Amino acid sequence: RMRRVGSDYFIDLTILLSSTIDIERAHGIASAVEEKIKNLIKNATVTIHYEPIEEELPLHEQIEKVVLKNKGVKGVHQITTTRTGEGTFLTLHIEVDPALTLSEAHRVSEKIEDDIKVLLPSIQKTTVHIEGTRRVSRGEVVHGGKDVDAIYQILREESKIKKVSSVKVYESQGNKYVDVTCSFTGTDQIEEVHREITLIEDRIKKAVGECTVTIHPEPF
Repeated sequence: RMRRVGSDYFIDLTILLSSTIDIERAHGIASAVEEKIKNLIKNATVTIHYEPIEEELPLHEQIEKVVLKNKGVKGVHQITTTRTGEGTFLTLHIEVDPALTLSEAHRVSEKIEDDIKVLLPSIQKTTVHIEGTRRVSRGEVVHGGKDVDAIYQILREESKIKKVSSVKVYESQGNKYVDVTCSFTGTDQIEEVHREITLIEDRIKKAVGECTVTIHPEPF
């Protein structure tokens, strides 16, 4: 779309890019397009949106490619997407250098979330579980009541948790999933945080029954 106001032009356009390229490259392409337009049309204000084209690759392979383009990621597993009335939810587990602090590891996970948001806009929400090179989880609609209350009670009892941002309990194909976002001290080693998270996951499973738990740690 292009409109003219006096001697100025306002241009708004959408370009289609491969869903597997990284954010830096997508931004570089958009900047190059913007520069070419400005060279052709003086006094132009250009806004460029980029969207992914449909790929033949399965969605999980697209997600894996996007994640593994991040330098801090040593591995990715347990990629699970669940379609709900609120959109498609994604959970995945990444492996990072166990010597990283939580703050450093969280920056890696934020970059992944940003990349997926831009390159795979069909995904409504991404929950990333972080661990030091080795393994865990999955899925999202909403449950309430006793399960959520029990989980909040467990989290309140954990002294290392500084803040709880969200708790989601949902079901898909007969399986129950729990997604938790909570904060730990930012200078804690990621290996130490992962040990703590594993213990919390076990407590949640005992409290609410058979389920898949994904805990996303953030620095406080």
